[in-house]
Amino acid sequence: MNRVLIAPLLLVAISVQGCGSSVLIKQETTSTVSAGKNAISEINKFNTYVFDTQNQLAASLIARYPSCKYGDSIVIRRSYSSDPQKKLCLSDAEIKNWNSAPPNIKDSIGKKVELTPLEKSSLKSAMDILEAFSKYLDAIAKHTISPETPIAGALEGVISDMNAINQKVKFLPDTISSKSAQSDAITDFIKYLENLKGHHDDASQIEKIISSQGEAQENNLLAIASDSDKIYATYVASMSATLTTTLGDYYNRNIASKEFETLEKRQAFLTSIFKQKQLENQIQTSPSPGGTAIREFVTAHKKLRNAISGTYSEEQRAFIVDENIKELRSGLQGLASLVQFAISAGI
Repeated sequence: MNRVLIAPLLLVAISVQGCGSSVLIKQETTSTVSAGKNAISEINKFNTYVFDTQNQLAASLIARYPSCKYGDSIVIRRSYSSDPQKKLCLSDAEIKNWNSAPPNIKDSIGKKVELTPLEKSSLKSAMDILEAFSKYLDAIAKHTISPETPIAGALEGVISDMNAINQKVKFLPDTISSKSAQSDAITDFIKYLENLKGHHDDASQIEKIISSQGEAQENNLLAIASDSDKIYATYVASMSATLTTTLGDYYNRNIASKEFETLEKRQAFLTSIFKQKQLENQIQTSPSPGGTAIREFVTAHKKLRNAISGTYSEEQRAFIVDENIKELRSGLQGLASLVQFAISAGI
């Protein structure tokens, strides 16, 4: 919305808000932080649910196919469905040859399925980074509408949180694609926070730092959001699809066996596969909950940065910040509700 259009709204809002506006806005930011924590908590629960479901499918597959050995991964034979004489998983000797084969040949022989969800740790650390960012956003929003608000302690707390998260990220395996983006984001954010803390008693300097360096923090977060989406859509979906397809094939081949001799046994087995199919459909048709939450915070930070950079009066700026905070809280509450529904519906 341009400044010409927003001006009348600002004048009306300012006349209503009066001198208590800064107190109300501080209360709004506090409730938004709570909404952020709740959304992040629900997203972590959802990620755990997704990986636990995959673990159950993997256990079901390995228990039914002796050729598939327990470990970090298995390689499923491509020709299995068309050749009943072949075993589902490649043997150790076949895997050795498969590893050394050219990519085009390799893909035609077998598909690797990771059974140990290492990416779960990186999804959790992405949400830890976001929670720390929400505390920073809370402090800056309060300072923007009331420059006398002390923020050094809050910034020091966020720096401490980020250093602790950085130690966890360092222990992530180098094979995890999101490790680099998270490490870069943490390093840059800590430097940025230290700079803000060094000028905590100078409102004009804080405005300059946020105006000139805030966009870089947003871009770092967007890189993490993109990685979260890739993990969600590629790693999770491809693994799940392989497992559900294989177990569906197992059912079709063994429907006359004792394992499926009763209606109840057949229904229980098929229900687990159908639920996983629903989960896959949701993954393939929507961005990751984690990526969505990160983008909500990035949008809020952009609006806050624009309010700080713009030539608004103190009252106008307070109104813009207030509307921004309410919008962020509403988005987070909606996201948390959707995630809760997905888990409760078993999809």
